[in-house]
Amino acid sequence: MFSNATRAISILDANRRTRHGIFRFIGAMGYFPPHAFLNTFLAKGHDLCDQDGEMASWMPFQLTPAEYDAVATWWVSLHPKTVVDDLSAEDWQEWVQAIIED
Repeated sequence: MFSNATRAISILDANRRTRHGIFRFIGAMGYFPPHAFLNTFLAKGHDLCDQDGEMASWMPFQLTPAEYDAVATWWVSLHPKTVVDDLSAEDWQEWVQAIIED
């Protein structure tokens, strides 16, 4: 059985390779979402930005702080200049908007 961190890494890895996947944009911007924001994304079970439906949906779940740390460490290993930042957003939706408008 996969841990939630492993599931999240698999989802984010697939998403960053999807043409309209939000994590493709996030990777290019040098930011990574804070724990609560990433959990909001994972709890949706799909990426609203994947307009073409290229990526399969997943069973919604959330990460513990330790699992989040493992996922963030993996992400930073791929994007060394990444910063975890809330970008003055109050939630995932605002955070994504800040990424897209940057």
